[in-house]
Amino acid sequence: MLLITRAAVCLLVTASAFAQAQSFATMDVKAARSVDPQSSRVRVLPNGDLIGTSVNAITLISYGYGIPANPSERISALPPWVYSERYDIEAKAASSVKQMSPSGGSSPKLVRDMFREVLADRFRLVMRTENKTVPVYALVVARGGPKLKQSNLSNCIFDTAQVAAIASS
Repeated sequence: MLLITRAAVCLLVTASAFAQAQSFATMDVKAARSVDPQSSRVRVLPNGDLIGTSVNAITLISYGYGIPANPSERISALPPWVYSERYDIEAKAASSVKQMSPSGGSSPKLVRDMFREVLADRFRLVMRTENKTVPVYALVVARGGPKLKQSNLSNCIFDTAQVAAIASS
């Protein structure tokens, strides 16, 4: 089964991307205290700290590389532990890191780089991409335009608990 990305087993992080990535002063990755998927949460705070509770590696891959967290044709050759093993992550930003703003244009890239750093540093994962033709669905706006409203999240750059709460409502 060939796929666009052979992700978790082959995450190739180039030296130039690494040099631009968010760096952490300390990074602690341990087996999760709770393995309940409902307690899974990842937060990136404005000071640059990354805090993950009961997070599996596929979640980090998904947010870091913009690929689906569910088994998909877009990724292949993932070992079962990527979905099943859960970790608590506490990564403290270096003191030289500037305060991030939720409305800042560079925040999404910094957050992606942070996830990629955890994957490369602690899980030794590299990515390789390859082109492949796959079926897709088109998501189009219905007549009358979109009905989306601006989020009022201001105390966090990235928080999966907020996303899960919004998605379930």
